[in-house]
Amino acid sequence: MTDRQPFMLGLSSRALLIGGVVLAAALVAGVLAAGPGGALHPTSAGAQAAATPTPAASTPTALPATATAPPATATVVATPQGTPRPLLRLPSFPTASPAPQETSAAATAVPAPQGMPTLVNVVGTYEDRLTPDMAIVSLGVQTTGTTAAEASNANNETMTAVIAAIKAAGIEDADIQSTNIGLSPVYAQPSRDDPNAPPTITGYRATNTVSVRVLDLDQVGAILSAGLGAGANQLGGISFALQDRTQPYLDALAAATLDARRKADAIAVAAGMVVGGIVEITEQSGGIPRPRAAGVMYAERGFGGAAPIEAGEIVVQARVQVQFRLAAAPAA
Repeated sequence: MTDRQPFMLGLSSRALLIGGVVLAAALVAGVLAAGPGGALHPTSAGAQAAATPTPAASTPTALPATATAPPATATVVATPQGTPRPLLRLPSFPTASPAPQETSAAATAVPAPQGMPTLVNVVGTYEDRLTPDMAIVSLGVQTTGTTAAEASNANNETMTAVIAAIKAAGIEDADIQSTNIGLSPVYAQPSRDDPNAPPTITGYRATNTVSVRVLDLDQVGAILSAGLGAGANQLGGISFALQDRTQPYLDALAAATLDARRKADAIAVAAGMVVGGIVEITEQSGGIPRPRAAGVMYAERGFGGAAPIEAGEIVVQARVQVQFRLAAAPAA
């Protein structure tokens, strides 16, 4: 048993020596087969050993269904002499592209964003001329006296006579209204010899004015003659008006609004649209203006009979601004 142990050790050493020699020979053969560039030839055993990928220990991940399976071994490309040795090219794994999704026409159609509504601003106007049915006559009395009481008493006496004459001409008490009563001192003219002298009161002046509403325009001249004949020496003037000022103006407002609608319709037709509704209406007129009387301050000589009076016309005006909303015209 002792003699066989050295023998076995000798055999093992010789086997290891032979294996080393064989391995060295294989390496030298591979280098010679690579050629001048030094790259391994695809057919050499060494190249296949080096390029064959080592299987991973973990479970491989499943490729997409549409991917093409890679080759079993990697390809090594020979490098020309004088160029750097290329790296080992690994196989590429094609990426599976997602299948195209079918889209319907309704899904791809994007509606146009709804913009601001189309608005139009128009101004409607209306004017009418009506015959007045009422006159306002202003009559006054002015008197003077050396004292305030004297001027006031004289004025009161004369105005009483004027009012009585007016009533006698057919005017009711409700149609006579006092509008101005006053009393003021009368000063002497400054002296040329002493312009710096203080003013001196020489008397007093009393005034009284009444406004008479005449509903029968044919009686205006007779009322003036009666009042002036009774002692009135001031004529404030005559104005004409309408007894009902509300309804004519409301009618004018309605007509002005219709005028605005006609203008909006014309604009809409020209633009290929229709009026869809009203956004805002603003009244711009202030109603029927009250006419002002212009007359004579003094009428001391009176009238010889009824004065000719012409009433003329009352102008009724209305003005509105309307904002309309336009819409697309319906398809024919």
